[in-house]
Amino acid sequence: MGYLHYKRSEVDRRSVKVSLTPKGMEACDVVDSLYQRQLGSLEVVGEVNQGDVQGLNRSLIRLERFWSDQIRYRL
Repeated sequence: MGYLHYKRSEVDRRSVKVSLTPKGMEACDVVDSLYQRQLGSLEVVGEVNQGDVQGLNRSLIRLERFWSDQIRYRL
């Protein structure tokens, strides 16, 4: 769809360098501005600051890892 550019390594043909195209950078900027706008609303209306959101993201990543390990290793 034109958002990513793939380039195979000259040295190790198994590895691939992935980067954003200009179209991908535009999409990234749009998503970032939407995220920042929503974060601003959260701070004003919901009294949730950026640190709270970052802490929540860390906790959700740990929870996902926990459940993945439970399934993978049948703990």
